[in-house]
Amino acid sequence: MSANHDITASSFLKDEKFIEWKLTPSNEIDKYWKDFLKDNPESYEAFKEAEILFGQIKFTGNSLTQDERKQLWERINQANKDVPKRKHVQIFIRYAAAVCLAIAISIGFYKYIANNVTNDFQANDAVIVGNALNDRDIVLTTSEKKLAFDSNIDMQVGEDGAVTISENSGKRTDVALSESMNRITVPYGKRTKIELQDKSIVWINSGSILEFPTVFSGNTRDIHLLAGEIYIEVAKDNKRSFYVHAPDYRVKVYGTAFNVTAYNDLPSSIVLVEGQVSLSSSVNYKKETLLLPGEIAVYLGNDSFSKQRTDISKHISWKNGYLLFDDTPIQEVLKQIERYYNLSFSYDRSCVLQKRTCSGKIHLSDNIDDVMKTIAILTSTNYKREDKTIYISPSEKQ
Repeated sequence: MSANHDITASSFLKDEKFIEWKLTPSNEIDKYWKDFLKDNPESYEAFKEAEILFGQIKFTGNSLTQDERKQLWERINQANKDVPKRKHVQIFIRYAAAVCLAIAISIGFYKYIANNVTNDFQANDAVIVGNALNDRDIVLTTSEKKLAFDSNIDMQVGEDGAVTISENSGKRTDVALSESMNRITVPYGKRTKIELQDKSIVWINSGSILEFPTVFSGNTRDIHLLAGEIYIEVAKDNKRSFYVHAPDYRVKVYGTAFNVTAYNDLPSSIVLVEGQVSLSSSVNYKKETLLLPGEIAVYLGNDSFSKQRTDISKHISWKNGYLLFDDTPIQEVLKQIERYYNLSFSYDRSCVLQKRTCSGKIHLSDNIDDVMKTIAILTSTNYKREDKTIYISPSEKQ
């Protein structure tokens, strides 16, 4: 791939060498991409976004017709003939995997979660059956190590870069991280809070990936939200601006508090609580959009944002342990509950339920039944829980 400033995540996802690397990594191809990023640092964010999107690809193995299976097998056989004998097995497997994926792309063998509902559809009384999200640990990755935690954590980075991690169990761990970017992955069902070296505080919601340095050593303070949602209170520093880089834009901060949402299945947005921020797309950093307290900006693509006044409490209440809704469609309510508790819903696709809305406050209790009882009351529905799947149906009274 020849790098230029127009490279996006989709550019990598269409690149055969990138696909081959994700499917069958090797020392040779690892070195290729390492050298590429070293020579083209401006492509780093797009490259990382492509890695995330690739990991969210949903394979559906029954999508191939008989003719398509025949075509796939013929191309694999042809690849086998073209491979030199001495490297036959290793290269054939790698090439065949790439061929499989190339055909899969062209015939819709997979779908991006970013553009599609993640539920599987079953022809059973018109019910949507969701797949339970995988239960995973919070993972902190540095250039030198990887740490995993099975419960929510708080992190504090001292002025000298020393890091203390406090777990819900009360256990405290002192760790030494590299000064370069560290990555924390907070899966669905988990949350994290980080106090950065400059005393800025970041709350990280479920299903989020954030990159941050242990030490802010340059002329600016930069963190990268690769996916998910954060609420941040930025410490003032008259000498160094603070930037939050999202996949499509960046937020320049002037000492303030705000919320950034960058989930793949929701519009990307910024809600300003106090202070002032300016927004600029990755396409043109010189074109800035100013945001005032009480406003929400939604990224529309094409280097533009849409601004309007909003009730900020609805957007930031999650960090305080509850959710606020005002005539919110039930699908959106259930999506937030899914993300927070790492479970899935099955619900009736009838017009009656689809038109239900929710208004009120839902406390995010450790007991999911307490939450579901509140939802049932607010939306006039019934529910039945089986492991990590909850079935929703309209109340018989309606």
